[in-house]
Amino acid sequence: MRMLSPETTARKVPDGTPYSADVLKSSSTWKLQKENQIRRSLFEQKEEKGRIEEKKEERPKYDGLGTSG
Repeated sequence: MRMLSPETTARKVPDGTPYSADVLKSSSTWKLQKENQIRRSLFEQKEEKGRIEEKKEERPKYDGLGTSG
C-alpha cells in the first residue's frame, strides 16, 4: 500500500484550498455577516414601519366631505 503525503490527505474545501484555520476564520466571518444581515433587515423593517406610521399621521382625520380619512 502506498503512503499518501499529508497534502493529499488534508481535507479540502470546494475551491481546492486545504482545510485550515483560514476556513474557520472565514466561517466565523460568514456568521458575523449573517448576523449583521439579520440586524440590518430587522432595522429596515422597523424603519419601514415608522414610515407607515408617519403616513397615517399625515392623512387628515376628517376632510369635510363626509368621508373620514
